[in-house]
Amino acid sequence: MYSKIGLRLIRISFLPSALLATNSIRFNPKTKTFYTTQFSSRKLLLGSTLLICFAVFVFWRTIQIFLWRGGKSNPYFHICYAFSFTFLIGSSSLIYLNVYQKSICQVQTQMVRYCCQFEVFSFLIVCYISCTANRLRKKCGVQETARKCKKYAPSSDKAESSFLRLAFLAGQNTHLWMRNYDPRRSLTGALLDGLLLSSIISFSVIPLGSIFHYFVYPETPIYFTTVLPAMEDLDIYIQWSQAIFVIYYCYAFWQHSMIICILGFLYVFSILPLLHCEFRVGAKNQKSSQHLRSGRVLPFEYRCLEIMHKQFAGITGWLINMLQTCLGQFILFANVSLIMYRNMLEGHIKLLLLVWSIIVQIVWILFLEMAGRFHTHAKRTVSSWKQMKFRTPQEKAYMSKFRKSCRPLQIGCEGMFIIKRLTVLKFMRAVIKGTFRAVLTLGKRK
Repeated sequence: MYSKIGLRLIRISFLPSALLATNSIRFNPKTKTFYTTQFSSRKLLLGSTLLICFAVFVFWRTIQIFLWRGGKSNPYFHICYAFSFTFLIGSSSLIYLNVYQKSICQVQTQMVRYCCQFEVFSFLIVCYISCTANRLRKKCGVQETARKCKKYAPSSDKAESSFLRLAFLAGQNTHLWMRNYDPRRSLTGALLDGLLLSSIISFSVIPLGSIFHYFVYPETPIYFTTVLPAMEDLDIYIQWSQAIFVIYYCYAFWQHSMIICILGFLYVFSILPLLHCEFRVGAKNQKSSQHLRSGRVLPFEYRCLEIMHKQFAGITGWLINMLQTCLGQFILFANVSLIMYRNMLEGHIKLLLLVWSIIVQIVWILFLEMAGRFHTHAKRTVSSWKQMKFRTPQEKAYMSKFRKSCRPLQIGCEGMFIIKRLTVLKFMRAVIKGTFRAVLTLGKRK
C-alpha cells in the first residue's frame, strides 16, 4: 500500500504546518504512528487563535464596507466578501482540528498499520498460533527461533507477538495475503506518492499569489495598513512589517489546507484498493491469496475495515457537510458577481473571482467523484460475495447472513448528506441552476 518514499513524504508534509502552528499531528514512518504532543497541541491552539483573530478583522472590514461605505457598489466589497468566505472555512477547519486531533491520529494510525500488516500476515496465522504456540516453543529454542524469524519476517511493532514470526517460519496453514507485492510498482502506491509530492510543491507555491496580491494592491481593505492614517515617511516600513503577517497567514492557511487534503488522500487510497480488488470476489488484478476471500476469514477482515471507517465517518461527516454548503455558496457568489457586476469590478478582482470559482469547482467535483466511486465499489464488493465458493452449507448460511448485515461503506454525514455516484452531477446541476436563478432574481429587482 505504501512505499518507503511515501511514508517519508507523509512525515515531510506535516513539518511546515507544524512549524507554522496550524497542525499538531506528527507522523513516525518507522512505527507508522500518528501522534500529538502537549507542546504541539498548545502551539496549534495559539496559531488557531491568531488566524481566527485575523479572520474576525476581515469579517469586520467586510461588514463595514457593506453597511457604511457603499455596500455592493464599493469596488472592494466583492473581493473582501470572497476573502471572508475563505477565512470562515479555514477558521472552522482549525477549530475542527483542535477538537478531533486525537481521534484523527487514532484512526489514521489504525488504517496505516492495518494496511501494512495486511501485506504480511493473515488472521489465519493468529488462529494457528493460538493452537500451536506451546508445541512450537517446545520444539525449538525460543531465542534461536526468534533470531531466525526476525531475519525472515522482521516487524517494527515491538508489542507484536513473537509467535507470529514463529508461524511464518513454520509455514503450516499460514498464507501471505499479498504475494509478490511491491508498493513501488502498485498503481495506488505510485499515485499516492505522486499526489503527496505534487501537494507539497503546489501548496508551497500557491501562497506566493496571495503575497503578490498584497504588494501590488496594498489598498485592499482586508490589510491592517488600510486602518492606519497615511504617513508618507513611514509607508515603506509599515508595508514591509505588514508583509510579515501576510506571508505568515498565507502560508499557514494553505499548509493547513494541505494537511486536510493529505489526510483525505491517505485514507481513501488506503482503503480503496481493498474494496476494489482484494475483498471483492472475481475482481481482476488481485494481489492477495484466495484464502482471504473465504467465509472463515473475510468477515473478520471486513469488520476491522468497517470499524475503522465508522470512526472516520464520525469525524469527517459534519466537516464534509459544512464544506458542501460553504463551497456551494462561494461558487454561486463568485459566478453572480462576475455576471451582474462585471462593469463595476476591476480587472484583477474579476480575475481572482474567476480563478477561485474554477479551482473550487474542479477540486470539489473531483472529491465528489472520488467519494461516489468509493460508495459504488463498496456496494459491488458486498454484492460480489454471492459468488463465493463455500466448503460446507453452514459456511454458506453464515456468509449469507453476514452479507445481509453489512451496509456499504459511505462517505458523508449519516442521515443528512451521503455522497453517491450521482452526487457530483446533482452538485453541478445545482451550481448552474442556482447561478441562473440568482441572476434572474437580482435582475428583476433592478
